[in-house]
Amino acid sequence: PTEWFSVRPGGTARFGASSPLQVPLRGPAEVATAWLFGGGDCVDRLIRVMRPPGAEFRPIGEHRGASVGDGERLRFELQLPGLELFGLGTALVRITVWGAVHRAGGLAGVEGGAYGPFLEIGSEGTPRAILVAGGQEMPLANFDLRVRGALGIEGGGAGAAARGWLSIAVTGDIPRIGPFEPPEGVLRGAAKEVCAQTVGFVTRKL
Repeated sequence: PTEWFSVRPGGTARFGASSPLQVPLRGPAEVATAWLFGGGDCVDRLIRVMRPPGAEFRPIGEHRGASVGDGERLRFELQLPGLELFGLGTALVRITVWGAVHRAGGLAGVEGGAYGPFLEIGSEGTPRAILVAGGQEMPLANFDLRVRGALGIEGGGAGAAARGWLSIAVTGDIPRIGPFEPPEGVLRGAAKEVCAQTVGFVTRKL
């Protein structure tokens, strides 16, 4: 994955990662296509398998199984694993993610992607982010987290592959406890861990 990190004047940190996904299949493309797009629970199935270790998720609203329409977004609440910020406490983040199966149109965002079904994922709304320290909870100011991606099956026979892309972008004010602000090295380490738990983990899991 390609990662980036920056600190703006005023104490705002931005970081994220993006990665193309291209994994040769070890079995028939038809089997992979059936697993990825078959049945009304395919979005639930993919998010359950690809969620980071320790993450919890639950469906939001009614998921109607096989009656889900083409391109219809299914929403989930995702609680990410706690992230230790050394010297500050533990950051906890809860976001709303969605997934949708498109029966045609090709791999969105992939240059030269073949036309066909693909699964799109993303996040929406304002995430809830808190810092837990000394038994107290403090909101992380101006926090935002965006996830986007797409995945499809290309080709057939020995050349078939799962192909797509995934990205995460995070923005927020640097947390403080009294006059203490974590050094940039700690922030970079935390940013790398977030990217490893999300984009890096999904890439390896796929």
